[in-house]
Amino acid sequence: MVHSVADAISLARNTLAALLPRESLSKETDSALLSIIGYPAFAVTDKALVTKTRDNILAKLGGNYGCKRFLWDGHQTLLEESSRLYYEHSELANFEHIESEWPLFFCYLYIHALFDGNESTARHYRSKLESLMVETDGKRLIPELYYVAREHIELEKQKPRSQPRLPNENVPLVWAQSLFYVGLLLDEGLVSRDDVDPLRMRRRSRQLTKTQIALVVLAENESVKVRLAQFGVIAETLQDIRPINVVSAPSLVETYRHVGANRALNLTGRPRRRLQSLATSQTYEINGKPCLCLSWIQSEYSDYRIYDAQLMAQNIERELRHIATHWMNHEIAVFTWMVDEHFCNTHNADVLFRTLRDLQLRTQSEQVGYASAKLAIRASRVNYLTVPDSSLTTLTKSSSINPVGHLFSQRDQLDPRAQTLLECLDIESELTCYRTLEVFLNQHSLDTLLDRGAQAVTVADLVRHLYYRAQTRCYWLLSRFCYASLGQFTLDLTDGLTMLVARHISVVIGKGKINSMVIDSPIAYQDLVDSLNKLYFSPLERALAQEFLAVLGTTMRVEQRLFEGLRSVMVQNLMMLCAEASDETTEMDILLTVGAMSPSRILAKVRNVLDQQHREFTRGLSGGFLAKEGEGTSSNLTAVDTDWFEWRVARGSITRLDEALLNDLWQSLHSARTLVFGDRGSQEYILDCERVRSSMTPGEVSFGNHIDQLTQQLHPTYYKSAVFESLYAFTRFCKENPKARFTTPLVFSQVLERAAKSFIWDSGAAELGKRDLDVLLEQSPQVLLKYVTQVFEDIADYF
Repeated sequence: MVHSVADAISLARNTLAALLPRESLSKETDSALLSIIGYPAFAVTDKALVTKTRDNILAKLGGNYGCKRFLWDGHQTLLEESSRLYYEHSELANFEHIESEWPLFFCYLYIHALFDGNESTARHYRSKLESLMVETDGKRLIPELYYVAREHIELEKQKPRSQPRLPNENVPLVWAQSLFYVGLLLDEGLVSRDDVDPLRMRRRSRQLTKTQIALVVLAENESVKVRLAQFGVIAETLQDIRPINVVSAPSLVETYRHVGANRALNLTGRPRRRLQSLATSQTYEINGKPCLCLSWIQSEYSDYRIYDAQLMAQNIERELRHIATHWMNHEIAVFTWMVDEHFCNTHNADVLFRTLRDLQLRTQSEQVGYASAKLAIRASRVNYLTVPDSSLTTLTKSSSINPVGHLFSQRDQLDPRAQTLLECLDIESELTCYRTLEVFLNQHSLDTLLDRGAQAVTVADLVRHLYYRAQTRCYWLLSRFCYASLGQFTLDLTDGLTMLVARHISVVIGKGKINSMVIDSPIAYQDLVDSLNKLYFSPLERALAQEFLAVLGTTMRVEQRLFEGLRSVMVQNLMMLCAEASDETTEMDILLTVGAMSPSRILAKVRNVLDQQHREFTRGLSGGFLAKEGEGTSSNLTAVDTDWFEWRVARGSITRLDEALLNDLWQSLHSARTLVFGDRGSQEYILDCERVRSSMTPGEVSFGNHIDQLTQQLHPTYYKSAVFESLYAFTRFCKENPKARFTTPLVFSQVLERAAKSFIWDSGAAELGKRDLDVLLEQSPQVLLKYVTQVFEDIADYF
């Protein structure tokens, strides 16, 4: 038996749902997905997604003799070079429309229809399968596949599904034959659906009953308990709940590390993997001790973000919704939250207290309510873990005490430099404190001794003390600077990235082409830490970079729709948009503006930026970039007072590629040989049209990613936006002029420059000291479309 952590199951389910109806980066879909969305896996619970995936498979891969495995599959076609174990990129398009068709997949569709109770569909596929059988030794059996005979290949390419196909010699395909017999047994009533699905996978993938969540609030001490009671929050101290113990999520991870360990067999146990809400909301008996686990949000007491009351209130509500959606046990979930004295002293702590009170009183959700620790343990399903080689670390003492506070209790005995910084914190603004500390740390290393008295005091101790006090005052600029200066990195640093790259969205950290890094696959924690240290010299910038990574992951987890059409996110551009920076804003101004924001405000800013961009995106690009004068357009595109230059700055900072554009672009590539998005001499900006059309289908993720990679580093952002507008114009021009061809490289920078000169000539809008292109980019998208299209008309050849 293999014990799987509930959070891992949830992550796998979400990742699969995000991938469907596609199969992978290089396949638009695959008929093998039929075994995932239905019998035997039943891995997808969203009926709409199941239907969408099945319909997508039938539309793209369905045939008269079965389903193709995937588009451009050359397996056992007569054009396949069977002596090779691989295909050349240039030959993939040769297999279009003549891919082998497999009756096997009709067997899955037959069984699916029987499970769904759809008798007419079941009869249809049973009849189809019986007609495809081949008689062998007096028995009618299902062949492996049907292929197109050589003399029919060209006709089939010209008119798909018009030519007869032949069965191959592999008769029967035992896999298909056995599935067909399963379908017959079900169809004839000889077995039930439960007989062929003994684990009830079609029912167990999601609970049908509403999850009940017990909210247990713990107080660090009696003083905190009284403070919470003043706000109507019922809390218990660690003393009150004895003999129940409380562990943190990292302690639980350490315990799990010993599960499965066996020295005699040289088994090391489970790897250290972070646990999230579904694991920390279960109760445990570890080595005979009953335990509650604090929410994984409280894993790191040193993280400044947990002292933002607004953010914590939002996080608790978000995690409770996540638990309610993904909980798979019949017993209740237990959400345990600890309030310490340090948090009570922070600004706006009452925001969190009111949220806890409302949740306990069930005014926010009927599924969440108050429970004592003992009642929660009794009502939950207890996980029993016996780990003889592990000593359980429980919460036994205060976690919020300033670890270096005693070193600075007597100011008159401190080093003058330390006194100056502490006095600055008392009387000066946060910005002044930040700048003073920044200058100080540029002059002294963390291990510099400030006091050689009875107990040595280092610069690192001073920074820790300032960090502790900055949290209480909600001095976020100073908190972030101290946090990164101390070399701190959050434990959830890679969690957000994993959420993004699993959905094929790459993240760019750093600045410029040279000092940046594209992350498009899971990365080890230490590798990411090393990269952040290398790419960001400023501690403040380093702290903000990792916070933005966490925010992106959080947003993806909660609102995946905001990332529709996105292929990459550049952290630097997102930071600029959150700061509402203009073209004159310096990088330092952006850092200081964003750095002074609370973590909850940054989360809200990122969400608003993505939401605004998403709304622009979903209004329809044909009504935006490509609308001709006189056509109906969205109000923001026809507004006279719109600052089109700033509009392009925002659009170029976060670019989206929808499926319609990518399909049109792929179809348009037959009209050109080469598209050049940036510097003509640099291969990283050049698209080889013939190679792409022969090796990538229009709907596969890798095609969209390829376009994104070619345009990702275009700079400045308003120029990048203009290139995309020109790209839309190119697809429309090719669609309206199917005989047009571009026999020389189509360089978009040259197209825009030429369009700008034509606009200046026609309008007389030249401005002293300003480039013609900048003047054009201050005009509406309709104007840019008009003059770019004129350039295409002038340089195209017509055949």
